[in-house]
Amino acid sequence: MKIEIAGPVFKCAEDEKVFFSRVCSLPGYDSVVGKGRNLCILLKSSREGSVCDELSDICDMWNTTYRVLEI
Repeated sequence: MKIEIAGPVFKCAEDEKVFFSRVCSLPGYDSVVGKGRNLCILLKSSREGSVCDELSDICDMWNTTYRVLEI
């Protein structure tokens, strides 16, 4: 599964650390790569429902959005 998160804005280094910790704990997490201001996340598994719920929580906390590029 390939997901893009629109450029999150971090308030401090700890805020950024927490964000990436949450992203890395997603089910099936493989990697995250910056693409301009956005982030591209690759997941090995495609448990779309649970991943989308978790991504919604993460994006809500950092006032950003995501979209699924590939399942």
